[in-house]
Amino acid sequence: MIRVGLVRYRNTLPLAVGLEERLEVSLHPGDPSAVARDLAAGRLDVGLVPVAALATHPEWPVVRGLGIASCGPVASVLLLSRKPLAEAQRLVIDPASRTSNILAQLWLRRSLHRKIEVVDGGQDLENRLEGRAHCCHRRRGALLERRGRRAGGPG
Repeated sequence: MIRVGLVRYRNTLPLAVGLEERLEVSLHPGDPSAVARDLAAGRLDVGLVPVAALATHPEWPVVRGLGIASCGPVASVLLLSRKPLAEAQRLVIDPASRTSNILAQLWLRRSLHRKIEVVDGGQDLENRLEGRAHCCHRRRGALLERRGRRAGGPG
Protein backbone atom coordinates (compact mmCIF):
# COMPACT_ATOMS: atom_id res chain seq x y z
CA MET A 1 0.00 0.00 0.00
CA ILE A 2 1.36 3.41 -1.02
CA ARG A 3 0.68 6.10 1.60
CA VAL A 4 -0.06 9.39 -0.20
CA GLY A 5 -0.15 12.75 1.61
CA LEU A 6 -2.86 14.85 0.02
CA VAL A 7 -3.53 18.55 0.49
CA ARG A 8 -7.24 19.11 -0.05
CA TYR A 9 -7.25 22.54 -1.69
CA ARG A 10 -8.97 23.40 -4.96
CA ASN A 11 -5.67 23.88 -6.75
CA THR A 12 -4.54 20.35 -5.87
CA LEU A 13 -7.56 18.54 -7.32
CA PRO A 14 -6.02 17.93 -10.76
CA LEU A 15 -3.11 16.15 -9.06
CA ALA A 16 -5.38 13.92 -6.98
CA VAL A 17 -8.14 12.92 -9.40
CA GLY A 18 -8.60 9.17 -9.51
CA LEU A 19 -6.40 8.35 -6.53
CA GLU A 20 -9.40 7.55 -4.32
CA GLU A 21 -10.36 4.60 -6.54
CA ARG A 22 -6.91 2.98 -6.49
CA LEU A 23 -6.84 -0.03 -4.15
CA GLU A 24 -3.08 0.16 -3.70
CA VAL A 25 -3.22 3.78 -2.48
CA SER A 26 -4.02 4.99 1.03
CA LEU A 27 -4.85 8.72 1.14
CA HIS A 28 -3.82 10.86 4.11
CA PRO A 29 -5.23 14.41 3.93
CA GLY A 30 -3.58 17.28 5.76
CA ASP A 31 -2.44 20.85 5.44
CA PRO A 32 0.81 21.40 3.49
CA SER A 33 3.11 21.55 6.50
CA ALA A 34 1.53 18.42 8.04
CA VAL A 35 2.09 16.48 4.80
CA ALA A 36 5.74 17.57 4.79
CA ARG A 37 6.14 16.60 8.46
CA ASP A 38 4.58 13.18 7.90
CA LEU A 39 6.74 12.56 4.83
CA ALA A 40 9.88 13.48 6.78
CA ALA A 41 8.84 11.20 9.66
CA GLY A 42 8.30 8.24 7.30
CA ARG A 43 4.53 8.11 7.84
CA LEU A 44 4.00 8.77 4.11
CA ASP A 45 5.61 7.36 0.98
CA VAL A 46 4.78 10.31 -1.27
CA GLY A 47 3.18 13.70 -0.80
CA LEU A 48 2.46 17.08 -2.27
CA VAL A 49 4.69 19.31 -0.15
CA PRO A 50 5.44 23.05 -0.03
CA VAL A 51 8.45 24.17 -2.02
CA ALA A 52 9.95 25.47 1.25
CA ALA A 53 10.05 21.89 2.58
CA LEU A 54 12.22 20.83 -0.35
CA ALA A 55 14.96 23.20 0.78
CA THR A 56 15.32 21.27 4.05
CA HIS A 57 15.07 17.84 2.39
CA PRO A 58 17.33 17.75 -0.67
CA GLU A 59 17.15 13.95 -0.57
CA TRP A 60 13.48 14.01 -1.64
CA PRO A 61 13.12 13.34 -5.36
CA VAL A 62 11.03 15.88 -7.27
CA VAL A 63 8.73 14.95 -10.15
CA ARG A 64 9.70 17.51 -12.78
CA GLY A 65 6.86 19.35 -14.50
CA LEU A 66 4.35 18.44 -11.80
CA GLY A 67 3.35 20.97 -9.17
CA ILE A 68 1.36 24.05 -8.36
CA ALA A 69 2.94 27.30 -9.49
CA SER A 70 2.12 30.74 -10.80
CA CYS A 71 3.72 33.03 -13.35
CA GLY A 72 1.92 36.00 -11.85
CA PRO A 73 0.22 37.27 -8.70
CA VAL A 74 -1.56 34.85 -6.41
CA ALA A 75 -4.22 35.51 -3.80
CA SER A 76 -3.41 32.66 -1.45
CA VAL A 77 -1.14 34.45 1.03
CA LEU A 78 -2.39 37.28 3.20
CA LEU A 79 -0.28 39.58 5.35
CA LEU A 80 -2.65 41.09 7.90
CA SER A 81 -2.04 43.86 10.41
CA ARG A 82 -3.74 46.22 12.77
CA LYS A 83 -0.80 48.65 12.50
CA PRO A 84 0.91 50.46 9.63
CA LEU A 85 3.65 48.47 7.86
CA ALA A 86 6.38 50.90 8.98
CA GLU A 87 5.65 49.98 12.63
CA ALA A 88 6.13 46.24 12.11
CA GLN A 89 8.32 44.68 14.79
CA ARG A 90 7.07 41.11 14.74
CA LEU A 91 5.57 38.59 12.28
CA VAL A 92 3.27 35.90 13.66
CA ILE A 93 3.46 32.96 11.28
CA ASP A 94 0.78 30.53 10.14
CA PRO A 95 1.55 27.02 11.44
CA ALA A 96 0.03 25.41 8.34
CA SER A 97 2.16 26.98 5.61
CA ARG A 98 5.95 27.09 5.43
CA THR A 99 6.00 28.68 2.00
CA SER A 100 3.56 31.46 2.96
CA ASN A 101 5.67 32.22 6.01
CA ILE A 102 8.89 32.42 4.02
CA LEU A 103 7.26 34.62 1.37
CA ALA A 104 5.93 36.97 4.07
CA GLN A 105 9.33 37.19 5.75
CA LEU A 106 11.12 37.92 2.48
CA TRP A 107 8.56 40.54 1.46
CA LEU A 108 8.73 42.28 4.84
CA ARG A 109 12.53 42.29 4.86
CA ARG A 110 12.58 43.77 1.37
CA SER A 111 9.87 46.35 2.17
CA LEU A 112 11.23 47.42 5.56
CA HIS A 113 14.95 47.02 4.75
CA ARG A 114 15.41 45.19 8.06
CA LYS A 115 14.64 41.89 9.75
CA ILE A 116 11.74 41.59 12.18
CA GLU A 117 11.06 39.09 14.96
CA VAL A 118 9.26 35.95 13.82
CA VAL A 119 7.08 34.00 16.26
CA ASP A 120 4.91 30.92 15.88
CA GLY A 121 1.17 31.51 15.83
CA GLY A 122 -1.78 29.31 16.69
CA GLN A 123 -4.46 27.97 14.41
CA ASP A 124 -6.94 30.75 15.29
CA LEU A 125 -6.41 33.83 13.10
CA GLU A 126 -7.95 36.26 15.61
CA ASN A 127 -5.54 35.11 18.34
CA ARG A 128 -2.60 35.48 15.97
CA LEU A 129 -3.61 39.08 15.25
CA GLU A 130 -4.25 40.02 18.88
CA GLY A 131 -1.57 42.44 20.06
CA ARG A 132 0.83 41.49 17.28
CA ALA A 133 2.26 43.71 14.56
CA HIS A 134 1.73 41.51 11.49
CA CYS A 135 0.29 38.08 10.84
CA CYS A 136 0.85 35.67 7.95
CA HIS A 137 -2.22 33.73 6.88
CA ARG A 138 -2.71 31.41 3.93
CA ARG A 139 -6.06 31.74 2.23
CA ARG A 140 -7.88 28.42 1.84
CA GLY A 141 -9.29 28.12 -1.66
CA ALA A 142 -7.33 31.20 -2.75
CA LEU A 143 -10.43 33.13 -3.77
CA LEU A 144 -10.51 36.83 -2.94
CA GLU A 145 -12.45 39.72 -4.33
CA ARG A 146 -9.96 41.99 -6.02
CA ARG A 147 -10.78 45.01 -8.19
CA GLY A 148 -14.22 43.69 -9.10
CA ARG A 149 -13.13 40.22 -10.18
CA ARG A 150 -12.39 36.99 -8.42
CA ALA A 151 -8.74 36.14 -8.08
CA GLY A 152 -8.00 32.51 -8.83
CA GLY A 153 -10.43 32.18 -11.70
CA PRO A 154 -14.08 31.25 -11.92
CA GLY A 155 -15.80 29.18 -9.27
